[in-house]
Amino acid sequence: MVKDLGLDDPETLAAVEQFHPKKYLVYVDFPLDLPMPNSKWCRYCVKLIGTTLRPEDKKRRFLPDMVIPIFPNTQCSGPDRPPIRPQTAFPFPNCFHWIYTLTNVRVRRPAAGFVDDSRAIRLSLDEHHEHKCTFELDFDRVDELAMADSDEEDDSRSLYPPLPPAAQQTPPGRLQTSRSSLGSSASPRGTESTPNSSFSSKLSDGEVEESRCPTDNTTDFSSSGADIVALNIFGWEPDPTFPLVPLIDLWFELDEHLTADTIPSPVEWFKEEEKIVSIILDGFARRKFKIVNSSPTTELLVNQDIGHNASPVADSSDSQGDELATGPVPGRGDPNPSDSKPTSASRMDIGVMGTFRAALRRVLKSIARALCFYSGKDR
Repeated sequence: MVKDLGLDDPETLAAVEQFHPKKYLVYVDFPLDLPMPNSKWCRYCVKLIGTTLRPEDKKRRFLPDMVIPIFPNTQCSGPDRPPIRPQTAFPFPNCFHWIYTLTNVRVRRPAAGFVDDSRAIRLSLDEHHEHKCTFELDFDRVDELAMADSDEEDDSRSLYPPLPPAAQQTPPGRLQTSRSSLGSSASPRGTESTPNSSFSSKLSDGEVEESRCPTDNTTDFSSSGADIVALNIFGWEPDPTFPLVPLIDLWFELDEHLTADTIPSPVEWFKEEEKIVSIILDGFARRKFKIVNSSPTTELLVNQDIGHNASPVADSSDSQGDELATGPVPGRGDPNPSDSKPTSASRMDIGVMGTFRAALRRVLKSIARALCFYSGKDR
């Protein structure tokens, strides 16, 4: 992964050698990219699966019972919390979906060019919708806990005499916070909910069964051209974070890679993710320091490159995407900065390429808006 980013210095390679990642059990929720024939990887949003109850998170107000068992596991199940039943038999008897374990990954494309998913464990559309609804009820509990904590805080403040008007003024440079802003940030509901949670009530035996999803908090995910463009499925918009997204291999033969006793905790995944980000950021910092201090001309090129390309393009097929993060690297197809300064012709080429990319982005945005317009008109 680090070599693909151009990080081949001894310190980075030594840190990678000491890092031993584990295999985790995940639920692939939805893709974030449109896979292309020449794509080296594709981004997905996944959820980590655990074998225990969720550790209590007092800061986010998550409780241990905010989990959904995966059948044949029935622990913590009930009328309002039925176990998830995959379409095929699940090989492990002790697994749970935890609330709020979403993370983004880059799944490496196999050398064969395709993935054999014949042994994948899938959820039906109804089961997928059902587990979303269950977590919506848990998020309601989180909101209630946040409101209760806020009321207790107000009661404790009433025990003290009010401050004089001069002391109540906010000092310069300090941000003002309000109960509404704190309440809105208390629950990460928006990151857990997806467009899949707006499905209509499921049909059963010709009758309409009322959905358990709360209707008063349902978000309207109306389609628009701006929404589609914001997804960046073509990778045209700059995305400076893609080098920090873990690059993983994905296997569907669960019982060949894990057992019920060897499934790691999702907590360990997030610790490993922080370690990966730390290694990459340290490597980028060392590479930039080396380039900037090699010669004054190199520093000029680095600043000029960052000015034209403020962030790398999230396109796995672009071999120069990694180099845009910190500027051109000598010996990797870029001109040696110690030989000559950038010419007017090279500046012209950069300008033409930037104009072409901007024009192509406008065309794609127009196509997306047109598709949404005709799609809404057909409805």
